[in-house]
Amino acid sequence: MHVADQLYPDQFAVSVDGEEATPEDLFPGWTASDRYGVVVREPLGALGAGLLTQLAIALFYDVRPERRSRRPTYPDVYVFHVGGPHGDCSHLDLWPPRREVRLPAGDPLALLEAVNAHAITRLALPDGPRGDLGSFRDGPSTWAEEAAAADRLRSCFRYGAAGAVADPDVRLEATDARVHENLTATLHPLASAIELREAVLDGESVALPGPSVPADILRWVGLVERRQGEVPAWFREVAAREHAERAAGGLLVQTYGRVSVPDALARLAAC
Repeated sequence: MHVADQLYPDQFAVSVDGEEATPEDLFPGWTASDRYGVVVREPLGALGAGLLTQLAIALFYDVRPERRSRRPTYPDVYVFHVGGPHGDCSHLDLWPPRREVRLPAGDPLALLEAVNAHAITRLALPDGPRGDLGSFRDGPSTWAEEAAAADRLRSCFRYGAAGAVADPDVRLEATDARVHENLTATLHPLASAIELREAVLDGESVALPGPSVPADILRWVGLVERRQGEVPAWFREVAAREHAERAAGGLLVQTYGRVSVPDALARLAAC
């Protein structure tokens, strides 16, 4: 739950359609009940929406500040690994592990059902083709899942795994170095996790999130270790090098494209 003391909306510069904007312009009407989700289809793909995800986390806490300390709560943010898993996202505070949902490739209905079952209201999708909505109509109902998503979704975006899309209308810039930390840790999650475990085992004074106890840290580190092999080491190295180049000089920018709910459903159908 480290992001509770790390991420705030004013750490992001937002522009929409080339004009300076606010987080409210990007996520209009954000409430305490909003839930954000990212669909991921390739290794470390979640990092392509990393700034959007962290802004959503900042809003999760900002709309109800007691979640940061008085009533500590992990953010309602989810990753839907299609055909994965595609890399541990717990350094983005997707915890406990149920916030990373694993789904088979080639089953759009299962993906839509998962988005609905987790009550997602803001959704980021990998940029790509649109599919046949008929793939949603082979289940128990010919219309219920589409209707549920259309009723609940309030903001939808397309993102690129490398942090950019063609013809973007949204630009996000990280204006605080702390926003970079979680992305870097996600690229190489094991080293810092092991360091924290050693500190806990040595009895050092460690700042624990919320009401956590040392056993919580040890369980988390164990999961990070078990998931390390989801992404090949060579791929991590290439991704880390490319990320460092994009963040040269301390500036990290990502671009996105807003899409309508019908368009988002068509893109889900292609997953």
